[in-house]
Amino acid sequence: MLGILTVLQNTAAFSRRSYMRGDKERVIRLLIRRLEQVLDAAYFCPYTGGELPLLNGDPQGFSLPVSRQGVPGRAGFSLRHGDLVYRWEGIRDGEVREKTIVTGMSGAVFSYLDGKTGVWLPFWQEDYYPRLVRLHLNWREETGESPPLPDLILPVLVGTEYGVE
Repeated sequence: MLGILTVLQNTAAFSRRSYMRGDKERVIRLLIRRLEQVLDAAYFCPYTGGELPLLNGDPQGFSLPVSRQGVPGRAGFSLRHGDLVYRWEGIRDGEVREKTIVTGMSGAVFSYLDGKTGVWLPFWQEDYYPRLVRLHLNWREETGESPPLPDLILPVLVGTEYGVE
């Protein structure tokens, strides 16, 4: 009986660790997909005689001009109280939508790679786009047994030809 109990406990622990690892992988895939959707839609866009500001970013998030189904607007992400929130602001209609993408991300921060200097910056307000956007995920299991998740680093290809200037 003791042997069977030990096997059942080990099986339950293995199952729990496997589920948690799978859960983290699903979260990473979701984050990558959502960040890519916005960053791949970035563009330089003249609008009613003026130009929209390009990517504005800080450690808590960023926004940039995009076109969603032919409608110009600003889209971006912000970290609020450990939640990653997607925000859309329509330029023509003034529509504003927000949606929480992931919760429990306390300690996460954004940074931006300046392609001209090769330096990662915590703030971005330049008149050109950064080469890369990084989301540092300081996300550990409560037990502290696993290492933190890897940083997500995504390119901003607007203004480049096939990813090369």
